[in-house]
Amino acid sequence: MDMIIGIGDYGIIDQPGDRLVTHALASCVAVTFFSQTPKVAAMVHIALPEPPEGQLAPEKPGYYATTGLPLLMKRLRQQYGCRLETMKIHMVGGADSVRKRDAFKIGDRNIEKIHEILRANGLRVSGEELRGTVSRTVVLDLESDAMTIHYQRIVV
Repeated sequence: MDMIIGIGDYGIIDQPGDRLVTHALASCVAVTFFSQTPKVAAMVHIALPEPPEGQLAPEKPGYYATTGLPLLMKRLRQQYGCRLETMKIHMVGGADSVRKRDAFKIGDRNIEKIHEILRANGLRVSGEELRGTVSRTVVLDLESDAMTIHYQRIVV
């Protein structure tokens, strides 16, 4: 069964035939985790590096790297018994703006913050498909351990 991961959502699957799917990653970044033992896959669809100053508990913790990534890692460890350091971790998205002057550089900031959080937890990224000026859809298949990325041109 497909579990759709929307912006700010995260999900964990552990049943044969399950897939994680997220659509339209532009400046957003999907971070995926895959474990052979136990057989588990997870994904978070991050929109921004961190919440605005003063916001304590975001409605969708997965929306921000600083809240979503730690929450997902904690669930993988505590509820599924995963050893994060043995998991395959991939990052997809973080596209650049097609506009010439992008003062916000959200894709770059997302990528930097995610790398910072993973490094602080002693984790290494196994693979990346980042930046560029395309939107990406990601499908992570638990049974085959296959990740498929579909590309769409970003039109302004």
